[in-house]
Amino acid sequence: MPSPMTIKIKCEPHIITFFTRIFGEMPISLPKGHVLGYVLRHLLDRPPKDHVEKYDEGANFLEIRIPFNDEKNPLYNFYLSEQSKRIFADRIEREFKLMFREDINVSRLAGLKKKDAIYLFIDKYDLSPDIFDRLIKDYQRNYHLRRYYRTKNVQKPRRKKSSV
Repeated sequence: MPSPMTIKIKCEPHIITFFTRIFGEMPISLPKGHVLGYVLRHLLDRPPKDHVEKYDEGANFLEIRIPFNDEKNPLYNFYLSEQSKRIFADRIEREFKLMFREDINVSRLAGLKKKDAIYLFIDKYDLSPDIFDRLIKDYQRNYHLRRYYRTKNVQKPRRKKSSV
């Protein structure tokens, strides 16, 4: 069971490895001003009186130290509801994808091929090699969506002016 100054969020193993590689060993401490710290502060609340935290032993959890804040003291505000945990887990995954895409785009601008850039990302953050298929699919999906939205506005059909 985490101490009142930490929370546990259920995540995929590659996300846990990624964030521990960036922020250090668990419980990780988010730097001051990090977007995840703001989201966490917004979602934290006082626990209900009958609150008992239960964790599945077989699941993977990312343990995060609650940053101190003048507005919400972590000694009293250390509870996340199930909905808040899902919101925060989605935000953690979104942050992973944003950092992945940024890293891959930098590597692609440097002249690396797509597969080499993804393997470099996997090696850089000590991720499992079996995550490659998921990452390349995400990158291709994101690339095609960006291209679609970029060209969508250009190819809009123009209306003919009526001569009334």
